[in-house]
Amino acid sequence: MVVSPANYDRLKIFSGDTFELALIWADEDGAAFDLSSHAATLRFLDNSGATIKTLTSPTQIVLTGTTIDSTTFNIYCRIAAADTPDYATATTFLLEITEPDGVTINRLLKGPVAFEK
Repeated sequence: MVVSPANYDRLKIFSGDTFELALIWADEDGAAFDLSSHAATLRFLDNSGATIKTLTSPTQIVLTGTTIDSTTFNIYCRIAAADTPDYATATTFLLEITEPDGVTINRLLKGPVAFEK
C-alpha cells in the first residue's frame, strides 16, 4: 500500500512534559492495519532540513495495539519528559512506515512542529 503523506496542522512539544502521539492507520472501511511486521521512523528536522532527532520502532515507536482510555492505536510514539528539551530546534516532522519487504516506505504523516517552553 502506497500513500501520500497527510499534513498534520501542528505537532506540539512542551519542554519538560512527556510527549505522546497515538494514531490509528486504517483502510477506507475503518479497519486498522496490522503493522506488527512493519517498521516505523519518526524524524524531527530543523529549518535547514537536517534531521536532529529520530525515533524508531520497536523501542520508541510501538506498532501493535496500544490501548489508551479504551481506544486501541496501531502507532504509538512517546518521548520522556526529560528528553523533550532536545527537540527545541525541530521545525518539521515526518512519520514513515516501512513495509515488511524492507523496501517500500509509506510517508504517512508530515507537518510543522511547535516547541514551547
